[in-house]
Amino acid sequence: MEESPPPKRSTAEHFADLRASVDTMRTQMMDVHDYVVKARQRLDESRKELELRIQTKAAKDAARVIFLIYCTTYKHLANPEKGAEADEQTTYLHTLQDLIREELRSMGCDVLAPQIGETFQATWMTSLEKKPLTPGAQEGTVALVYSPALVIPAATRVILEKAQVAVFRAEETQA
Repeated sequence: MEESPPPKRSTAEHFADLRASVDTMRTQMMDVHDYVVKARQRLDESRKELELRIQTKAAKDAARVIFLIYCTTYKHLANPEKGAEADEQTTYLHTLQDLIREELRSMGCDVLAPQIGETFQATWMTSLEKKPLTPGAQEGTVALVYSPALVIPAATRVILEKAQVAVFRAEETQA
C-alpha cells in the first residue's frame, strides 16, 4: 500500500493556520509580559518591606544607644548638688528624643518617628530593670556604649555623636 501524498491545502487554509499561530504566540507573549510585570511588583513590594525592616531595626538600635547615654547621665542630672530639677531631666530626655527623630527623618524613616516615644519608654524601663542606677552600673553602661565589640550602625553612630554634644551642652549649662 502506497501512502498517498497529503492533500494540497488552499492558500486560505494556510493563512488561517498562520493567523492562529500568530494569535497563539501573541497570547503567550502577553502572558509572559503579565508575569514580568507581576514579578516586578512583587520585587518592589519585597524591597520596600525589607527597607522598612532595616529602618525599624536601625530605629530600635538608635533608641537603645540613646537610652544608654541617658542612663549614664541620669544620676548627674538628678544630683541635688547640681540643682537639677525634674523638668531639666524631662527637657534632656525630650532633646534626645528630638535628636533621634531628626536622624530618623534624615534616614527616610518618617513613618517610624511616632513610635520612638514608645521605644524609648520600653528601652528605658528595660535598662532600669537590668541595671539600677548606681555608680557601678553607670560605669558599666558607659563601657557598653563605647565597647568596640558593640557594633553600632553608621546612622546610629551619628545619633550617638549628636547625643554626646547634647550631653556636653547639658553639663555646661548646669556648671
